[in-house]
Amino acid sequence: MNIVILAAGSGTRLRPYTDELPKTLVPMGKKPMLQYILDALKSFEVDKIVVVTGYRREALEEYLRDMPKVQLVYNDRFDTLNNFYSLLVALDHLKGDDFIKIDGDLVFEPRLLNILLDAEGDIRIATDTSKRLGAEEMKIEVDSRGRLVRFSKEIDPAAALGESIGMEYISADSIEPLRLALQRLYDSGHHDAYYEEAYGILGSEGHDVRPVPVPENLRWIEVDDHNDLRKGVEIFEGTR
Repeated sequence: MNIVILAAGSGTRLRPYTDELPKTLVPMGKKPMLQYILDALKSFEVDKIVVVTGYRREALEEYLRDMPKVQLVYNDRFDTLNNFYSLLVALDHLKGDDFIKIDGDLVFEPRLLNILLDAEGDIRIATDTSKRLGAEEMKIEVDSRGRLVRFSKEIDPAAALGESIGMEYISADSIEPLRLALQRLYDSGHHDAYYEEAYGILGSEGHDVRPVPVPENLRWIEVDDHNDLRKGVEIFEGTR
């Protein structure tokens, strides 16, 4: 199994930590978010971990320098392009291999990886179907077969299945179509696009893109701000 971790963002809502650190190295209790991810991967046979760096990349290079399976890839446009470009940068290093993409601010228990690996679909999107959705979430719309046909903030919350949590399985056969969809976002000037919009493009064109519901009893958290950090400590360090 190959892994991509997107870790280029600046994480402004986690200042002052991110004045000096990339977001994924912000401590969540006893260890950085990235270490939670790496610890979760220890249960699996991982061939390569591609970490896309950007903001404060030197700190990540130092933190990961003794890990032989890690390949660091620098996104030199991290401060001018949205996260779709980080995924595009990573794809050149994954030709011919299935992989799982993980956001660097997603902390989760290893069972989530098993759920994605055991599911069906060429592209499988870990999806929170329990949350009440509003206008700002990137929402998923599916057809009668449960396949994704649209991925957008503009979807009516009442018509949405849920929202992605920041982890996806991508088959080897889907890498080139995904690369082309991401490149289209760049070429068309959608420089503020999220990578989810590329999945939406593929789903609307008939590719096998499927949301995979995350069980309500599975522990995970996407860390955006200090309140999320506190919740993460409660969830993963046993105080909840």
